[in-house]
Amino acid sequence: MAYRLELLKSIVDSVQSRVRIRIYFQTAKEFKEYVSMEDEKFQKIKHLIQFPSHQIQSKSTAHKCQNKQLNTATADDLELVLSVSPTLADRILTTRQSLQGFLVKDQVGDIWGIDYSTLTNLWKSFALDSIPNHSIDINIVTISELAANHYISYSLASRIVAYRTNSENEINWGVIANKFELDSIHIARIALYLK
Repeated sequence: MAYRLELLKSIVDSVQSRVRIRIYFQTAKEFKEYVSMEDEKFQKIKHLIQFPSHQIQSKSTAHKCQNKQLNTATADDLELVLSVSPTLADRILTTRQSLQGFLVKDQVGDIWGIDYSTLTNLWKSFALDSIPNHSIDINIVTISELAANHYISYSLASRIVAYRTNSENEINWGVIANKFELDSIHIARIALYLK
């Protein structure tokens, strides 16, 4: 990394330690001052560095999207929130579509690229409305219907249906979760969609 950026390794280590504790550079000027870099050198590497695409929003802008529902928000609505770039807004919308709407706030926190401060800003501007429940009955659902769920792979769906087929009694999610040794986050997320 230091070689690509044409910086001393100690400076790159310092920048990386800031990022690890979620202290990000907001502008090119701030970055150049921190690493003592001339503008000419910065121009050569700026394509390797990402800064927020917007500045701190004013209170009137923040108020405009207050009380909006996250499950109906547009990319433009999301980008009004501090730290939500067009790329992150697209990720939020893609995940929302895949889930057919967010059921709980934790699902938003699972999206890659959202840190604690961005989540805090997001929840100051948006509420999570209720959406129709897409309940799955694991005792009658098909493999394809199970695999259509964002959190269930085709392989897991196949194993659940095979286990159900070989079981003499109705199965429940607790038995499945233990049988297939799923992690706690997967267990919690999939449970949201079960009857």
